[in-house]
Amino acid sequence: MASPFKRTRLWINAAFQFRLLVRMGYYLIVASLVVLQLAFVFEGFFQKINGDQTPFGDLYLGFLQRHQFLIYGWILLLPWLFYDGLKFSHRVAGPLYRCRKMMLEMADGKTVPHFKPRKHDLLPEFFEAFNLLITHCNSKVPAAGNGEHPPADSNGTAHEKTTPSLNGNGAADHVCVPDSHEHSEISAGA
Repeated sequence: MASPFKRTRLWINAAFQFRLLVRMGYYLIVASLVVLQLAFVFEGFFQKINGDQTPFGDLYLGFLQRHQFLIYGWILLLPWLFYDGLKFSHRVAGPLYRCRKMMLEMADGKTVPHFKPRKHDLLPEFFEAFNLLITHCNSKVPAAGNGEHPPADSNGTAHEKTTPSLNGNGAADHVCVPDSHEHSEISAGA
């Protein structure tokens, strides 16, 4: 299932990948703060039970000094977590970017080869379904798209192939759908 396509860029869909990394960072910070605060509450509670009269601020500073290695560890891990999160997000964003390019070619009425995911790409079920769609849509592309003359109707008049185009909102004017539906083409305006 490996593909000859090499990953050459990590930022394929910067908006998606950046939001994912920010969210992962947010979760890491919130989880760390919750764990530290709970640890402080338990430690402070047991110190107060044992009769310690140290003021709250001093207790908290002492706690942070004793556990500063955790904060330094998180700071040291942050670049690795960022890089790994970026690579992981690329396993989704990269294939979806390639699928989008293929869909745009299909919308232009071109035949496209089957999608071949790379070794560690995620969403294999999506690619299987996408390849079925490619097979179906490639079978609907008229022979005129392959350099042959356009087919003629019963009167012998040749008709030029009309290819779907993108309308103002980036959606295709015509969409290829399976034969099991009532129509083989659905107008985007209908």
